[in-house]
Amino acid sequence: MRSMYAGAEASLLERAEDLARSLGRELEATGFLYSRWATHAQGIELDRSAPLARRLLQQGEASANPVIQAYGLQAWGIHQWDVGHIGEAFRYLRRSEAALLATATEEDPLRRDLRLLMLGLLAEVSALHGDVPDAMEILAQIEAGGTDAYAVTVWATMCVRVAVITGNVALAISGADRGIAVDPDFSFVFMGTYTRLAQCWAQALTGPDPAAAAEKAERLIAANLLNPVRSCVSTWHGLLAQMWIAAGDLEQAEAALDRADYYLRTYGQRYGESLILLIRAELLKAQRAPRAIIRDAAEAARRTAAEQEAHLLEARAREFFADLNRSK
Repeated sequence: MRSMYAGAEASLLERAEDLARSLGRELEATGFLYSRWATHAQGIELDRSAPLARRLLQQGEASANPVIQAYGLQAWGIHQWDVGHIGEAFRYLRRSEAALLATATEEDPLRRDLRLLMLGLLAEVSALHGDVPDAMEILAQIEAGGTDAYAVTVWATMCVRVAVITGNVALAISGADRGIAVDPDFSFVFMGTYTRLAQCWAQALTGPDPAAAAEKAERLIAANLLNPVRSCVSTWHGLLAQMWIAAGDLEQAEAALDRADYYLRTYGQRYGESLILLIRAELLKAQRAPRAIIRDAAEAARRTAAEQEAHLLEARAREFFADLNRSK
């Protein structure tokens, strides 16, 4: 819970899976396989996580156990989100929700974590897919489901992740404030990083010192998302660029966007690709680039979002076009 799965030793998880399976304990074996998949997924080692996600999906399809089915559907759904297939991610994660709801209420820690994270990712993917009200309903369901520090941290993390992709500063502030309050010592480093980054993002967009907020965000990214590289690093570099635009430092903004592009190309995590492209258009507008170049950048964002079925970002690109036309 403190390091998330990316801190786990994959070889030990593989040994545990083999042992459980040799003893005929298939549910536990699948849990270890899921944990190993998550270890690689959260470290953006998609060449390693992809075959494990497919194995989990195939095992789930061959099993009558709804928990094993849920493991497979969630792993494959999150893999689709990773590679930028937002529509497919939405459909698989929606199916995994139904599978988990069919399970008994008695849960081991991994199964409870699976449910919390599944609902959280479903909220984020639902928002990306264009159904923000549904995402908010799911977040409310998570919020009502537990008051312990870890459950609140999961809610806060997913709340702020929905907030930054929708551009909802008020939601980012409320989620970050509660998440940080429940874990002031920053013990849940993996998820706490996202709440603190979202707080910086909100402060940069609305506060009196956006440069200080951007500098703090840059330190957080360097400390917790880069060594080793962790999930969402590309997207957060894009959002960092948005913070620097708010601060009026367009050179820093361009450098952050270049890093976002680098991490996206190098690691292949593409769920935030159209958002990064849209922020590139915002930067070009701030740089007073020729209108045709700004339009081309915004069109690239809109087209990518449409291809991915990221309807939220497709709509945001259209809003950008409308604002651009009004500013003639």
